[in-house]
Amino acid sequence: MKNKKMRPISAKVSKNKSANPAKLRQKWWFAIILIALLIGYLVWKNSLPAANTTAVESLPATTEQTEAVPSTATSLDNVVKEGTLDDSQAIAAVTDTEAPDPETILNAPLPETDSLAKEEIDRLEDERKRLAEQEKIATEQITMTKQLTEMKAEQIELLEQQIAQLEADTNAKTSAK
Repeated sequence: MKNKKMRPISAKVSKNKSANPAKLRQKWWFAIILIALLIGYLVWKNSLPAANTTAVESLPATTEQTEAVPSTATSLDNVVKEGTLDDSQAIAAVTDTEAPDPETILNAPLPETDSLAKEEIDRLEDERKRLAEQEKIATEQITMTKQLTEMKAEQIELLEQQIAQLEADTNAKTSAK
């Protein structure tokens, strides 16, 4: 191995520098475009099955949801107009709007195949989980609003005390003069 004649390093570097930058840029651009196309394909591929199944399954569900939405809006509007928000009222408003009509569930047509039945069960389970999550979020929001109201009341009390203190100080200064 030591018998081989070594080329000067400067000669190698100059040859590589003159030929490689253009080819290297081409390779990088090709790799970037290929990765972008692959990511686009994967996103497109994953979005298609979800859109097709939800479009087919949501047709009967949308009629149920449109019936429930107006009652939700009116009950929440009534609570807002009254100006008070009890826990029982808020939870009742949320649960009333989220509960589907039992008659529509009982009278719904049965799926023709097992796979459709499984998809329907999965969809209903997902809906149940979503509703449970919404109820949890609603209760958290209620507790947070209560805490905020209590903190605001404390701030108001402190401000009233400070105002009373300032008024007492100004009265003392004016009476001293």
